[in-house]
Amino acid sequence: MNLQIYAIGEGRDGEMFDYGWIVEAKTRKKVWEMRYRDTEHAGGSQKNRMFDDVVQLDKGSYLAYFVTDDSHSPYTWNSPPPYDPARWGMTIRVAEADKKYVKKFEYKGFEESSDIDTKSQVAPELPRLRTLSSGQEILKGSYTFDLDTGQQGGSSPDADIFWEHQNEILRYLNAWNGARFSYLGKVDFEQVSEKDLLTADYNVTRLNGSANQANQLVDETVILIQTNIQNLCKLRIEKYGIAAPGDLPHWPKSALLIRWVTYTTK
Repeated sequence: MNLQIYAIGEGRDGEMFDYGWIVEAKTRKKVWEMRYRDTEHAGGSQKNRMFDDVVQLDKGSYLAYFVTDDSHSPYTWNSPPPYDPARWGMTIRVAEADKKYVKKFEYKGFEESSDIDTKSQVAPELPRLRTLSSGQEILKGSYTFDLDTGQQGGSSPDADIFWEHQNEILRYLNAWNGARFSYLGKVDFEQVSEKDLLTADYNVTRLNGSANQANQLVDETVILIQTNIQNLCKLRIEKYGIAAPGDLPHWPKSALLIRWVTYTTK
């Protein structure tokens, strides 16, 4: 019988993190899996992956599974969602003429066997992170900041962000010296997980912090940052537009109060 499987999940670098699979109920033999190489981009973040195709199964009893850690899902997107967010997970359909051949059954478990491959049913383990630096700082207008060491100012090649001021209105937060951003917006800083940091889509697009309606750096905004030496940081804008010692007269209240935690896998 042909099954139409429509599944949307999460994956990157050839691995799937939120995905589905089907097993034969009696033997637990896997007969289909949502493999990264069989998926395509589902819209939004590049890690949103979609499988939409027909799978043929022989007569038998089958179980369908879908695994998710719930850190990037319809309840808590940590990156732009797919184009069809309500379908996150797996939907299985059959042709109208074949519905009479499909019956639900009560699954009562199975006897474990030594030849069953259970490893393929476990999501890949991600590296563990440890804190490298953290704190709270006033980031002055047109200053740089090194998120690995917590040092501000100067033209050091170690700096990761540059709070650029073009005039009294136009301001931009730039990823510096090879660092990259993943913009989350207003989310709970404490709930940003290691997996969020490890699987985010990072890019070099600067963030608009202008003193007008285009401002993306309002209070409580959270940004994930891959530093220029490949460490991972979560940064929150505690307060936008505050006064700082040494402010230029034509740039009053041009500083940001930031809070950050930088992690390393080393």
